[in-house]
Amino acid sequence: MKRIQRYDQVAIYHCLSRVVHGERLLDEQGKAVFCKILRRVAGFCGVRVLTYCVMSNHFHLLVEVPSRELREQLTDAQLVHRFRLLYGEEGNCYMPITAEDLESVLAAGGAVARGWRECLQSRMNDLPMFMKLLKQRFTRWYNKTYETYGTFWSERYASLLLEPESKLLRKVACYIDLNPVRAGLVDDPARYAWSGFGAASMGDRKQRASLIYLAAYGRAAGDDDFKYYLAELYQRGSLSMKIRGKEGFIPAEVVERVLQKRIAGEQPTPFAKEFSDWLSKGIVFGSKRFLESQIPWVSQLLGWRSQASIKQRDSTEAILNRRLN
Repeated sequence: MKRIQRYDQVAIYHCLSRVVHGERLLDEQGKAVFCKILRRVAGFCGVRVLTYCVMSNHFHLLVEVPSRELREQLTDAQLVHRFRLLYGEEGNCYMPITAEDLESVLAAGGAVARGWRECLQSRMNDLPMFMKLLKQRFTRWYNKTYETYGTFWSERYASLLLEPESKLLRKVACYIDLNPVRAGLVDDPARYAWSGFGAASMGDRKQRASLIYLAAYGRAAGDDDFKYYLAELYQRGSLSMKIRGKEGFIPAEVVERVLQKRIAGEQPTPFAKEFSDWLSKGIVFGSKRFLESQIPWVSQLLGWRSQASIKQRDSTEAILNRRLN
């Protein structure tokens, strides 16, 4: 399936990629290294990681990607800072220049400076480049560490464009952060170090800020938003999907201890298999209004001739005209 990206506006995506043959090759060291590479690549590319989860044979990301035009507004100092994040002080064979020399070249101006600016900017505010750098860098680390060779990932990646609406984003984020609970690895998502919520719970201030930003998406954020996200996460986590391999849930005593009260009133419904399938197979997800606004450019990208043909496609390729629960 073709990958999609809105280049003309800020956009949010759920991304998923699996290890080749579904092998469980990501141990604790691999997960830790992946998270480290993720932070560096995201910083370089200008991508905000809202939350994530690294499992033994796949990973989920929820990311916000700025529009491409904004990368041209970066100052030379910002470009050098981002260069250092990914390539360090000395650069590498892919970027054969030191950070200090890059700073001097950009300050001098001219054709050489323009070339370096274009080279660096072309790798920023771009979802495909972000995913490419992330997966390639981890593959190189894995092959070097374990003295092997060849591909590590089974596929390029799946991406789902999401409506920038707080209720929807919280639901997708909860699904991601609850992966280790559903898999039976932990009974409390705060105990899983290789997820956005786990990292935030263990003191990662930047990731906590990202979850606050996510929970309050579209309005001014406050620290209480983290508490609201925590409450929704644990309430959703207390409900089993009842799908083979995803039966795990947060015990009631853990929910009560964390929230310091019994859950009362209306509760969220369990995640449905349809929702899980759409995160890995869908194209666009959101309200009917949002979906209809995306039809023209998705149709053009995928070569569909009419809106009717889009609505009649199989569920793995179509755009659903319904809201999420």
